Amino acid sequence: MEQRYESIPDIMKALRKRRIQVSRKEVESGLEYLGLREPFGPGDVADLIGHLGPQHAVNRRIIRTEGVLTSK
Repeated sequence: MEQRYESIPDIMKALRKRRIQVSRKEVESGLEYLGLREPFGPGDVADLIGHLGPQHAVNRRIIRTEGVLTSK
């Protein structure tokens, strides 16, 4: 079964699980820019992550690297 996100707070939780910290305003702006409407699917979340910009991808890499380094 495909994951569905019914609201902006649900999308924000999904982003936090991916360790992407964004404001509600950034999420709303991105959703409006992309023309996405509720309910949101996994592809919508991927599109939003892509739209939010490379700084969030860099943050994910840093967090993943820190996790590997601290696991020893």
